[in-house]
Parts: sequence; structure tokens; C-alpha cells
Amino acid sequence: MDVSQGVLAVFGTLVDAPRLGVVRGLDTPALIVISRTNGKIVSVQRDAEAASAAAALEARAAESRTVEFVRLGPREFLLPGFVDCHVHVAQWAYMGTGIDRPLMADDGFLAKYAFPAESSLNSRTAPSVYRAAVDDMLRHGTTTALVFGSARLDASEAYVATVLERGGPRSLVGKVNMDRYCPEGYVEATAQSLADTEAFIVGTKAANEALGLPAGSPPLVAPVVTPRFLPTCTPELLHGLGALAEKHDCFIQVSATECH
Repeated sequence: MDVSQGVLAVFGTLVDAPRLGVVRGLDTPALIVISRTNGKIVSVQRDAEAASAAAALEARAAESRTVEFVRLGPREFLLPGFVDCHVHVAQWAYMGTGIDRPLMADDGFLAKYAFPAESSLNSRTAPSVYRAAVDDMLRHGTTTALVFGSARLDASEAYVATVLERGGPRSLVGKVNMDRYCPEGYVEATAQSLADTEAFIVGTKAANEALGLPAGSPPLVAPVVTPRFLPTCTPELLHGLGALAEKHDCFIQVSATECH
């Protein structure tokens, strides 16, 4: 095994779920070796030789700075990070509340809770909300998230800055788009929505490139084209967003229904 570029080796209880209904690793200790250059898994050893291979790496770690070795305790275990496929970080401040109203009514969830909270966020007020969201996700083991930001460009850019500041979680994040059926003062003009979205895409890609991650590494932050959901987007906006996704090679996310 080539360790000249640096590796992290962990030996102990390594738990994962390779397929639905199957959990492995609870009974037999294993060895995982991870590249410290790009974070990719170099090898996983679960056989009877794992303990002796771990001992050899532990001895090597004592002699070389290129190897870091961690031996998990009897009440410790390592598992893959969680992936959150739909999270509204702009609504984090009232997470778990506001479930007393229907979604789209005049006094429903969006009108009473979501839109006022989101529209209050800007480059000054958003960072404290996003720091709480990011810290909670990391604390609970979420290492990758598909994120809805705000319809405001500066507030969405603040989430990108927070992820860069905290070093995670890896985020695919979108500036939310909506040019109809939204409150005055928060609804977007179609042309401005498209212009702000392209600015967000370009800026987010540039911010990730500035990190200087090793070639082949997945991005820490990546832009995602994000029409909120069908009722809040005109056909003109949807066509424009599709063109931007194709132009900049971006994923698209959209709510079939709002999920919280």
C-alpha cells in the first residue's frame, strides 16, 4: 500500500448498510484506510488478517508522519455520513413547528411561516441561521446535503460562505426561484430571478474552485438550479432555468410538494 501521500487508518467497529435491510460490521472489527489527499477510501479489510494489518499500520504511524492511525474503543464505531436529500436551511429557525396550517392557503404554512422567515434573511441576518443549520447537520452526522436556500441572492450566497467557513457539510445548494403566487416584496421578477440564478451558479463554482481541492475531488459546494415548485414558477421562468442548467452543467432540484 502506497502511503507516501498520507493516509488515515481506522481499526475497530465499522458499520455500514450495503443494501436495504442489511447491516454489517457489528460483530467483526475491520480496517479502513483513507487518503488524506482527496478523502477517498483506499481499502477496507474485514477478514481475519485485518487485525495484523492494523498493527503494522499502527507501528508505521509511530515512525512516519504520512500515516495517522486511530484504534476505536470498545464503545466506539465508525459509519458512513448521512445524506439529507431535501433541506430548507432558510426555515431552520422554526424547525419542527408551524404544522398547524395547510400549505397553500391564504393563511397557510407558506404565507404565515415560510415566506416571512425566508424574506427576512439577507447577508447580515442569514449567517446566524445558517451556522445553526450547518452545525446541527454536522453534529448529527449529516455530511452531504441537497439544500434549498432563499429566493434572495445575498442570503443564498451566505449559506455558501457558511459551508466554506465550517468546512462542511458537502452541499449542493440552490438559490430558490419563484416569480408568482408569493408575497409582495418576496416574489421575483422573471428576468431578475434568472440573472440572480446565473450569478449564484458562477459565484458558487468560483468559490469552490478557490479552495484548491485535489484534482478529482468532489466539490465542497456546488450550485443546483432550484425552482421552488410548480405553482410558484411561470413557464417562462422554468424554460429559462432549464437553459441555465444546460449551459452551466448543473443539477436541478424541485419540490413535488413542499417537505419540511
